[in-house]
Amino acid sequence: MHRSAVRQVAINFSASGDNTIVTAPASGPINVYGLILTVHAATNIIFKHGATAASGAIELTAVGSSLFLGLYENPWYWTLPGENFIINSSAAVQVSGTCWYTLG
Repeated sequence: MHRSAVRQVAINFSASGDNTIVTAPASGPINVYGLILTVHAATNIIFKHGATAASGAIELTAVGSSLFLGLYENPWYWTLPGENFIINSSAAVQVSGTCWYTLG
């Protein structure tokens, strides 16, 4: 991973269900190299590439619960070409943070 190629996007949603964090590029995959998020109430988080779960349910139990995946040379999560990177929340609670990723 070339740090100059890394992009970042804010994570900011409060809807339950699938929430697109990074929209699929015209070609190539999305590679997620780091992520931090916090929730305002209890919820389960599932990371997805398109419609496919890339993680099991990660239980965040209360206001201020957080998840940190530090920047790493290999991606924590990735998508296939044409797939969005999605965070699914089991509850309609505020989820906030940052995602660091590359395209292609």
